[in-house]
Amino acid sequence: MYTAQVNGFSLADIARANQVDVQKVIELQLAELTEQLQLRLFNGSITPEQYLAQRAELPEIISKSVYAM
Repeated sequence: MYTAQVNGFSLADIARANQVDVQKVIELQLAELTEQLQLRLFNGSITPEQYLAQRAELPEIISKSVYAM
């Protein structure tokens, strides 16, 4: 993956080349990052308001990262 990205391929390109639905990549990243935010919330390192604000930004951030080259 790293080499492919260094060579200019996005995560979407890599997923398609491996016959993986790009939406599944997005959903996986969303689930993983949401879990990380939940842990930060439960540990008290972010407030509920910060959690909601950051969680709301995740879909756009992830979409940009998946399609970025």
